[in-house]
Amino acid sequence: MADNVKANVAKSCGIIIIGDEILKGHTQDSNSSFLAKKLWCLGIKVPKISVISDHEFEIIKEIEEFSKKYDFVITTGGIGPTHDDVTISSIAKAFGESLVPNEELAEVIAKIYRVERSSLNSAHLKMCHLPPSAKLHYDKDRLKHPFPILSIKNVFVLPGIPEFIQKDFPIIENLLLHPDSSKFYLCTIFLSSDEAEVAHILDNVVQRFKESVSIGSYPECTNAGWHVKLNVESESQAKLHDACQYLLTQMPPTCVQKVEGLNNHEGILGACLKGAWAVIQESLKLFRLDELCISFNGGKDCTVLLYIMYAAVAQSMAEVPKINALYVRHDSPFKEAENFVEETTRLYNLNLICMSGKIKPALEELKKSHPNIKAILMGTRRHDPFTEKLHTFSWTDQGWPEYLRINPILDWNHQDVWSILLHCKVPYCTLYDNGYTSLGSSHNTRPNPVLRVNSNEYKPAYLLEDDQLERAGRT
Repeated sequence: MADNVKANVAKSCGIIIIGDEILKGHTQDSNSSFLAKKLWCLGIKVPKISVISDHEFEIIKEIEEFSKKYDFVITTGGIGPTHDDVTISSIAKAFGESLVPNEELAEVIAKIYRVERSSLNSAHLKMCHLPPSAKLHYDKDRLKHPFPILSIKNVFVLPGIPEFIQKDFPIIENLLLHPDSSKFYLCTIFLSSDEAEVAHILDNVVQRFKESVSIGSYPECTNAGWHVKLNVESESQAKLHDACQYLLTQMPPTCVQKVEGLNNHEGILGACLKGAWAVIQESLKLFRLDELCISFNGGKDCTVLLYIMYAAVAQSMAEVPKINALYVRHDSPFKEAENFVEETTRLYNLNLICMSGKIKPALEELKKSHPNIKAILMGTRRHDPFTEKLHTFSWTDQGWPEYLRINPILDWNHQDVWSILLHCKVPYCTLYDNGYTSLGSSHNTRPNPVLRVNSNEYKPAYLLEDDQLERAGRT
């Protein structure tokens, strides 16, 4: 199976979700959205996702149809030792094969359960019976992930537990990935108008680029910042660019809230953005999303970090859950900063955790109120005090509450931050347009004197040329 996969260019993959518990609403399906997103990033189209019961007839029928229509098929669920786990036997019948003992898998199961091969019980042995065409695929680190992924013909058979699928998907990814595979490019545009107001424009753009670009329009009723999300997609980066540029010229300027191209996996981002993106991706592998928290006080650094983090989470999940955000409020915060924090909370649907006072007591309180949080993403950069010995991943100092501090933009400079904010049209605190270049409290922060135009006017923060003077307005 592996040799065949590597020799061919993957075009399409059907997904079959198997489980009575899903059809009855007892279990929520998150596997289909995860798999579809991962396959999209590999350049593999998913024409159909099917959810069926644990009945042999249903599974055989779907396998026969999917395996003929699509280059690959992925199934989830029904591979355990109980009576209702009939996926493997059904797939065997769909391909006209019988089940036979697989000694390789029996040895693996014996090692996992720490018993002698001869001591395997009937439940273990049931899982060791496979069709003759079955192949076993292992993770590179077999000590850490000893259980293999099973393939039968062009069908990959996965368990139904989401944690296992997410852990084991890299095995499939290595088999499907091919240098000649298609690549998908995506640009997302957020509009403040309703769909009905822009429908005629979209019709025009769709007709003009229908041969090379697809456009999806998705209304949003709960977000205060935008009402419609447009996904513009193509297998050609140049054609995507042309379509987006044309679409934007047709839209009223006030209609477009922001444009995102961060989830374009082809690596068109700048070096700084690539580095931060990689750090956040690694963080999402190390921790569940609910175990992460971003430190956010409305400043430009944490704003750009939040923007990148949100895009990274959106790339791997169909619906973005609430992201934890810790706001440690100064004793005398700027009203503009407070308003921006409130607006950003709504825009990104944050779970905002508000604390008052100094950082250390706030983290001690966070430990008590949210014990599940293990790591905090910081917008810290080298321009900040006491960062000489700081690394991208650094534990808090001795005597402090224990958290892993993650610093994705640690080595960015002032202009790096503003380049991303301005290029991606990310909303930021209005104080920066009035000469403030580094925000503290209203007691110790003033407009940067370097940006003074006259007694009442200052240039915006993004026009500051000397990084060393970024904190010149702080006392």
